[in-house]
Amino acid sequence: MTAIKIDIARAEQGLDPTQNDLIERLRRAPQGAEQTLEIIRRLSMLLRPSMLDDLGLSAALGWYAKQFSRALRFA
Repeated sequence: MTAIKIDIARAEQGLDPTQNDLIERLRRAPQGAEQTLEIIRRLSMLLRPSMLDDLGLSAALGWYAKQFSRALRFA
C-alpha cells in the first residue's frame, strides 16, 4: 500500500495540469490507501493482540470478547 501511495505521487507529478479529473482522482487515492492500511493494522491486531504475549490467553480472550461485543452494538 505504501508503494502504491508513492507511485500515485510520482504519477501525479508527471500529469498535464489540464487533466483535472485525473489529477483529482490521483489526489484522493492516497487517502484510500491510508484507510486500507489502517484497516489492515486493526485486523492484524485483532488476529494476534499483543496482550496475548504480555498478559496471557485469558486476558486476551476477555479483551477480544469486549471488543467484539462493542462492535456488535454499533453495527
